[in-house]
Amino acid sequence: MAYQPKLYRPFVAGAVVVALVGYYCIPVVHAAGFSDIDDNTHKESILVLAEQKVIRGFEDGTFRPYQHISRGDAAVMVARTLGLLNGNNIPDNSFTDLQNANTEMREAIAKLVKLDILSGFSEEFFHPHETVTRAQMAKYIANAFDLPIKGSETDFPDVNPNAILAPYVAAIAEAGITIGKENGTFGYHDPLNRGDFSAMLYRAHFKEPEPVITPITIEGDEQGNTLVNGQAKTYTVTLINPVSEEPIENAVLNVTFAENLETNFGPQRNVVVTNGHGQFTIPYQSKDGYEAEIEIKTDKMGKATFTITGINATVTPIVFLDGSNQEWDTKGGIKIETQNSRFEEIEYHTKAAPVTFTITPYQITVEGQRTNYAAIADMDENGLITEHNGRKYKIKVTKPDGTPYAGGTVNVGIDELLDGKLGNEPYGAYFVDFKNAAGKHLTQGQVGLDYNGEASFVLASKSINVSAKPIVWIDQNFANNDQPGTLESGEPISDQSLVEPTNFQPARVDNGILGAELSVIQDNYMGEKIFQLTILNQSGKVFNLGKEVKAHVTFEVINTGTHPVEINTSFLSNLELTHAMGAVNNDDIVTIEVGGRVTISGDTPVSTVTLLAQAVEGISTVKVKGSAVLYPDVGYESNSVYVYTDYVEVELPFSYTADIESIIAQDTNNNGTSDQVEITFGKEVHHFEAGDFRIRHEGDAYSANSVTKDGKKLILTFPEVAFNNSTTTLFYDPHYSGTEVLTDGFGNKVVAFQIGFTAMVKEDNEENADVKKEENSQKVDTNPDPILDETLGSKVEENLEASNGENPDSIPEESGVKEEETPNGEGVPSSMG
Repeated sequence: MAYQPKLYRPFVAGAVVVALVGYYCIPVVHAAGFSDIDDNTHKESILVLAEQKVIRGFEDGTFRPYQHISRGDAAVMVARTLGLLNGNNIPDNSFTDLQNANTEMREAIAKLVKLDILSGFSEEFFHPHETVTRAQMAKYIANAFDLPIKGSETDFPDVNPNAILAPYVAAIAEAGITIGKENGTFGYHDPLNRGDFSAMLYRAHFKEPEPVITPITIEGDEQGNTLVNGQAKTYTVTLINPVSEEPIENAVLNVTFAENLETNFGPQRNVVVTNGHGQFTIPYQSKDGYEAEIEIKTDKMGKATFTITGINATVTPIVFLDGSNQEWDTKGGIKIETQNSRFEEIEYHTKAAPVTFTITPYQITVEGQRTNYAAIADMDENGLITEHNGRKYKIKVTKPDGTPYAGGTVNVGIDELLDGKLGNEPYGAYFVDFKNAAGKHLTQGQVGLDYNGEASFVLASKSINVSAKPIVWIDQNFANNDQPGTLESGEPISDQSLVEPTNFQPARVDNGILGAELSVIQDNYMGEKIFQLTILNQSGKVFNLGKEVKAHVTFEVINTGTHPVEINTSFLSNLELTHAMGAVNNDDIVTIEVGGRVTISGDTPVSTVTLLAQAVEGISTVKVKGSAVLYPDVGYESNSVYVYTDYVEVELPFSYTADIESIIAQDTNNNGTSDQVEITFGKEVHHFEAGDFRIRHEGDAYSANSVTKDGKKLILTFPEVAFNNSTTTLFYDPHYSGTEVLTDGFGNKVVAFQIGFTAMVKEDNEENADVKKEENSQKVDTNPDPILDETLGSKVEENLEASNGENPDSIPEESGVKEEETPNGEGVPSSMG
């Protein structure tokens, strides 16, 4: 609300007023009850207050409006109006003459005295039974309803301006609560009767406030009062003559901020005001007499506009009409004396609601992984980095509404290089993921966030004893903050008090559970699970990769499945088995029965050591944990360090060599060339993919077009070009497609195989076909597919040797496979790979 000098600020009920509950206007009251008020001019007031139980009548049904009211009864009625009488929290008082007063009166007097609404004649005496005077009641009402006390002058001839209670009489008179007596006096010393009291109390509570005529009004735009740094908020100011209520044209008004008044040295809030002519400044007025001003000028509608913008500040805009002794004349003019461009409360002015410019409330969290210590980068003899090591940090960003900042971009830098402080620069620190065009690693860059508003980066260093802390921010460019990729005031940043720094030291083995990792790798060729124990440095990387690291390693293995398991320990030297239960060792193969367990110990010269585990007879599960003790001569804080892992439990698939009863090449379109292969297994198989089957001959490989199942048979279709050579080899390997693996009905997996067979080729006559069938019947091709790598070929070959138990180039005499005649006249060789 605008401040109004002199007589232009009418009474408005203050915060103390509790009012009659539920009423904000005059209620409709039906005449009933009291027998002696029908002709009383205060009848309406009496009935309203009686209905609200503020006043009461007598047992004979009368109200007795002309009977004088005591100080104690008046206190009770005022307290009832304010809703103070609840029997709780009654303050102490020093009055000694309240012994004969009832409980309600004692509570009312105690609480009203505590609120400075009324007072006694002394600290000891209140005189509750004395008649209250009209002047005393003026004080009660003015204090109870928080009326402004502005002076003691009244139009009542019997009210001396110097009288103690004259200001209270003036206050209730200006508020329209009293108009005095018929003879024009107020009756300053007259006793107050019950009817007049009811009228005063009623008017004080229910009187409608007079409309306020405000010369200066201000209205902000619809952006609200919390803005992002750099945004601009526009205000429209209107100036009218409060006498004529007409707009005033070409009036000059000043704009300032409440927070920039009476400052010590310059402005305290750096918020810029720009007027309609493009002039701008940060307005303030200091205690030493300096100020910066900015003016706005009204148009013919009495309106003027200005905008404000700032960074990290809260301000309360004030628009004022500069000058002292401001008075409006009856013709609509205004009298203004000395103008000094400084704001004083006595001047016409208006205040807007406080406005806050702040960082967009993004929540940016930066969480360092592992500990605050990381290994420096490993470098070769030429100074080239071979392993960055470093420390990984994770970023998560949420928008002001709490949703992820999905797909957003954030800037990442090193805090010590951006904080403007000298002497703490972490020379040698860099980000692994940020490089320039020449391949040099940088100390600042940008990271894209995923759909969860998350990302990660690695902070590394080439120098020892360097400490660095990352800082993450969102680039927001606006006026006076327009440098892309540069951290500037007002941009959303991570809370650096929560971001952990990283200290970089030479690589050493980390302690405890942080110093080891037990990972599990599936070998789909051999059907094994590889448990790989890795000794880690403080960055979570392999310790001394490629160098000798001597350690005594221990694995604890428990068979938690339904079939025996075999553990291959050939990678350990000085093997030792302890705490064995249901476990036996035979040539580096430890067999653990169902429910059995064993502790396997041995030495390793490198940072990574493995155990191979596979199920025997059927699918099983195994639980493994690892630990290691470094030898006492490893070096740099790694001597005799103990590291360990938690248990890892995995399922061990059971892999078996397929029993292939027959393989037949078929010509389904009767054009003389095969286009389909029918494989019959010893038992049904599942989870097949066409891409896992290929035909190879003369260095060319062809994938199956489709595969269908018919009982124990798989029917594969191929392009005819795959059968250009009647002597052909079929390969199966789950790695060709990489999603499915052939299994039996129990989930046991089929290992990779290859098998030779004879196909029909158009140019072959029947005699040549019979010869080729005789030559190739039951032939197993152990040559690896050229498209497979060397490892795959060797493992397939090992599988073939293991399954046949003989030279893979020879065919067992007791194969259990017979050559049969098929409808197309081809032989049916059956070989297992």
